[in-house]
Amino acid sequence: MGAKNALSWVTLCGVISLFVLSLLSQLELLVLVFLLYSFFGSAVWSPVNTIVAKVTPEAERGLGYSVYFFVEGLLGSLTPTLAAGVIELTDVWFIFPFSLIFFIASLVVLQLLAYPRRR
Repeated sequence: MGAKNALSWVTLCGVISLFVLSLLSQLELLVLVFLLYSFFGSAVWSPVNTIVAKVTPEAERGLGYSVYFFVEGLLGSLTPTLAAGVIELTDVWFIFPFSLIFFIASLVVLQLLAYPRRR
């Protein structure tokens, strides 16, 4: 399947489960779909690490992972504040539409990125 396709499928499944999660109100179904969403959220690690390893030269792999984790940590600390600002400005009353748009935009960008194919 390849790392890029695996990441695309896992992200798409996460988008679908997040959308379904936003529609549910029964506690049992909420828990079940949240566990499914969490599974897909954790499943991105393998393809992401594979992509980082593949696009980073072997001699600079430590730097590649350091930059990746730094950017991820930086975005992880800034994104909630930015999301809160966008939600407040647009009067969105919950996070799901914002998250779904972000995930779908990420999927589109992922498809546009060049990625070396296996030979």
